[in-house]
Amino acid sequence: MAVRSLMSIRFRIANAGEQMSTLATDFRPMKTMAAVDGENEKVCNPPAPRVTELHISSPILAAQSPFFYKLFSNGMIESEQNHVTLRIEASEEAAVMELLKFMYTNSLSSVTDVPALFRVLMAADKFEVASCMKLPPEELTALPLVGIMTLLMSNDLMITCEDIVYEVVLKWAKANSSVLEERQGILNHLAPYIRFPYMTCHRLKKILTSDDFELSVAHKLVFEALFFKAESSLAHQAAIKADSHDRRFIERGYTCRPIKTVEFEVPHRQCIVYLDLTRKECNALYPSNRIYSQKFHLGGKEFLLSPCCNKDQQNRFHHFGLFLWSQEKGTSVSVTVDYEFSSRWKPTQEFAIRRKGKYKFTGVQSIGFRDVLGAPWASFIGEDSPYFINDLLHLRAELSIRL
Repeated sequence: MAVRSLMSIRFRIANAGEQMSTLATDFRPMKTMAAVDGENEKVCNPPAPRVTELHISSPILAAQSPFFYKLFSNGMIESEQNHVTLRIEASEEAAVMELLKFMYTNSLSSVTDVPALFRVLMAADKFEVASCMKLPPEELTALPLVGIMTLLMSNDLMITCEDIVYEVVLKWAKANSSVLEERQGILNHLAPYIRFPYMTCHRLKKILTSDDFELSVAHKLVFEALFFKAESSLAHQAAIKADSHDRRFIERGYTCRPIKTVEFEVPHRQCIVYLDLTRKECNALYPSNRIYSQKFHLGGKEFLLSPCCNKDQQNRFHHFGLFLWSQEKGTSVSVTVDYEFSSRWKPTQEFAIRRKGKYKFTGVQSIGFRDVLGAPWASFIGEDSPYFINDLLHLRAELSIRL
């Protein structure tokens, strides 16, 4: 497929307080969203973002990234235009600009701040720039062990999930030791600073089949993380208090909300996702913001949940909305998903189904409801709201693929 030589990229940069997805596929130009009962994802009333336009050489970017290759090739609708629009958060702007420089120069020499290097590597992962991920910057690999430990102690790295931290630490260990036993010893020393309970189940499974740790150590770390995920919020607080000197149970300031997942293969493929939001996080959604969950997998596709605050179709009242996004990263598989959205509520404190439906996902799409709870915003967020239990909103999404 041919790639056009000269194009421009317009970056739509989120305003302060507006939260936008940090996943790679969400940088793609906006596609048509799926509607449920006339409810379309585009009616979430986001504030007008800032726009920055750059003129680039598309062959250079396409040669380094499958993401940009597909974006600029004549096999995509977007390539017929003279420009493409990518959406990023304001906090990602500097990292994305440094990544673009890397794609031209193959160097990150201008990035001297270690947390900034983390953010560049995160952007490289999302834009599929493998050369940046395979060759860690000299500034990072040259750090002494105490430097990496200091970095890992931070609760404010502003990354999508703990998987990114683990990948960077793993690259640092491999760059500093080619002997397996020595590398395992380094990772054992750094393990207390890695927040394994906040890694995705998908990545935790990979640790069990790798040689990153001795098998007994890998089992201990992964099972401990899975047990922590299965426990209640009160149990989490107790674990943090009991191990006040151990940071592995403390949640960092992730840009995507951690989730709990339960997967089944029989009688059909199924994934149950639990997402908890504090009242403070829900308050921050008003009047037109959204947040994103960490990604999860089902039927060969990546998905995420997106709670938001938006107005109804008549543009009169605000409501709490919930959408399911499908991602398209290296796969064009099509799946038909039965989905149910539930929430816990008083007085029973049991989960009750709020909405359900069926949808065929064929690409980057979303399906959901602008008023998932059937309540105006004031009733949802108020002190006497039946939806908050100990100031937590408990959401559940049950996805099934039935053949």
